[in-house]
Amino acid sequence: MPVTKILCLDLAGQTGFAIWSPAMDQPLYGAVRLPKASLGQTFASFRDFLSGKIVGERIEHVAIESPYIDKVSLNAVEKLYGLKAHAEEICYRRGVPCRPVSSAEWRKHFIGQPRAPQTLAKAQRRKWLKDQVRLECQRRGWAVTSDDEADALGVLVYERARILPRWGCDTELFGYEQIAPPMGMERVP
Repeated sequence: MPVTKILCLDLAGQTGFAIWSPAMDQPLYGAVRLPKASLGQTFASFRDFLSGKIVGERIEHVAIESPYIDKVSLNAVEKLYGLKAHAEEICYRRGVPCRPVSSAEWRKHFIGQPRAPQTLAKAQRRKWLKDQVRLECQRRGWAVTSDDEADALGVLVYERARILPRWGCDTELFGYEQIAPPMGMERVP
């Protein structure tokens, strides 16, 4: 039986999430700010959040943006890998597949480029990528309020196309109006 409800996460101190199923006109998305008094508190709060989403929304598949570590995020290594480990363990216990997705994979699918142009100064590349993802969300009619929400939606669009090929071509469901589906791309109920 094919997966019918997907949850995608952009793990961070403010974790972005996006949920989709074929029954939804638009994805559900948002961000949850995790407490940061201690790693234990952060992980406990994340565990409650993720368990609640999986059970409450009847999630059948989870995709997580793989942690990316650079000079800026070096002090967040423990938190990012801890959140990823907790997500994998929670999904395992619930019998829900959990798949990491690299930022290059989903960005190539979502904005057409896995990385920022080399012509930009290194200091401007991250911002350029974040701006492109937000612009793509805006084009699709999604009023995101944070980069975390936007990234989770980008992961969702990619993962949905990967695991459900019949949904691989963007149509009106994900913000692009199309008069008729291309031949062979009709949706199967």
